[in-house]
Amino acid sequence: MAGSFSDALRNLVSGLLFGKVWPEQLGQKLPAKTARAHALLRLQELLTHLVFQRPDSVEGRTRGFYLKARRIQVEYPTSEKQILLPSIAFVPARGQHDYPLGPPDLIEESKDVYGRGTALLHQGDWVELLGVEIIASQPPIREGIKAGLVALFRAQEQSSAIRLSLPAYYDRVASFALDESENFDDAEVILGRRRAELYVELQVPEVLLVDATTLKPMVEVVEVGPDVELDSGA
Repeated sequence: MAGSFSDALRNLVSGLLFGKVWPEQLGQKLPAKTARAHALLRLQELLTHLVFQRPDSVEGRTRGFYLKARRIQVEYPTSEKQILLPSIAFVPARGQHDYPLGPPDLIEESKDVYGRGTALLHQGDWVELLGVEIIASQPPIREGIKAGLVALFRAQEQSSAIRLSLPAYYDRVASFALDESENFDDAEVILGRRRAELYVELQVPEVLLVDATTLKPMVEVVEVGPDVELDSGA
């Protein structure tokens, strides 16, 4: 059954949270996009607002230019016809699903925010060393885009990463930190393509909207003062 778990599969799943089966949650609609996809779409949106610079015909001056969304590929192009020069493409890499210690955390401040009786469950973080590839026909344009991206990813005064809010993903925040960069002048230069690549660490929380009423702690903890004696039941 598309988008949900079958009853047979539910019966096989155990220990999802606090060692208990969680049938109510498994029956909910599954997400259509990963946290990674939401983060990259938001980064694409941001890049469309940047004004890159290239040398002007007048000595010492520069001229600004934009890249529209169709020139910023969230998925790497599948054919040469999709490559518009200049352009930027996000190159996927193997990432990690970092899990928190212990069971997933219920985000208390998210209760009833995205639906009555619901809350967000923090399952962990997605961490990936993302490739941001620049493809241009001329070295000055490649250099201008690269310089703009380097400045963007290092723009924060008190942090080595930029942080983007994700309104379409429960208002979570993704961070992008520049790691390395390099230029490529290979056989594609003959085809009029100059490439460069930035390596950016992407980190974004992975959350799931759940029915908050079904979450019950395994142990109830009661705070008592140092002078309070507990009844042993004897």
